Amino acid sequence: MLEDITPEGKVYAKLHNHVVPNIPHCSCATNVGDNLYHKSWTHEFVSKYGGTHTSVKIVPHQHYHLVLDTIGQELQKFKSSWEMTNAVYASLIGE
Repeated sequence: MLEDITPEGKVYAKLHNHVVPNIPHCSCATNVGDNLYHKSWTHEFVSKYGGTHTSVKIVPHQHYHLVLDTIGQELQKFKSSWEMTNAVYASLIGE
């Protein structure tokens, strides 16, 4: 886990604890693999080889699994594209 980045699984857990509507249930959330092959190292190289020449902070990243349950209903059950679009929109803004 990276220190400055809140894992998405914890964000979904917090949203559910505060009873935010239209948020899918998080079935699984975890880092992928080990730090050698599934974590970025660019920040290390920049600081070692000329990091003083750039003002951009390189933030390290880690591959991460996030599995969310179904949002809404089956596509065939929507009465119109407007209804489906609004369901997707509500899930994106948590309303």
